[in-house]
Amino acid sequence: DPDTGWDQGRAEQQMVSDRELSYQKAREDGTLGKRAPEATQGMGSGLHAEWQKEFRKNNPDDKTRIKPTKDKAWAREHGTDEVDILNTDFDDLPKDWQGENLAAAKAAVDAVVNTDSEAKAAAKVHDEWMNRNRWKEEDSPQLFVPYEELSDEEKEKDLVHVRDAIKRLKEVEVEVEVEVETQEENLLMAFF
Repeated sequence: DPDTGWDQGRAEQQMVSDRELSYQKAREDGTLGKRAPEATQGMGSGLHAEWQKEFRKNNPDDKTRIKPTKDKAWAREHGTDEVDILNTDFDDLPKDWQGENLAAAKAAVDAVVNTDSEAKAAAKVHDEWMNRNRWKEEDSPQLFVPYEELSDEEKEKDLVHVRDAIKRLKEVEVEVEVEVETQEENLLMAFF
């Protein structure tokens, strides 16, 4: 029935429109800003767990991911200044590695709160990552470019943070609307 398709399309547009209004209202009345710390709280550990899952999926032969830590207390307790971030839960990470995950979470929540599209939020997340990680630039110059110039794989890393921030904001009952690439994704975002 052609009318059903039209009605469904109209309903989808209305749903997106309603979400946009809710998001704008939350921005205007300050709700997003007030709820951002709540959304950031659990996101740091969630980002670490998600990174571990994705890393294992994309690098099945890599059983460890050793990184240096500057957390002297952690190093004394563990007898080393290196941590296997692939096999260490967030709560057991050194403070500097926990801090990086929490900074990434805050950057993602702030980007979602202060932009109106997924791509703009991901670009902000990437900019913040570059600012926090200038020390890596010499070893990974391909990552220190504008978001638009990143490979699709690298863009997806930033988008994962944005999508998680949207999810966390919704968990603390904040209506969030960002432009996404397809109408199908708009529908999905409406239900999650």
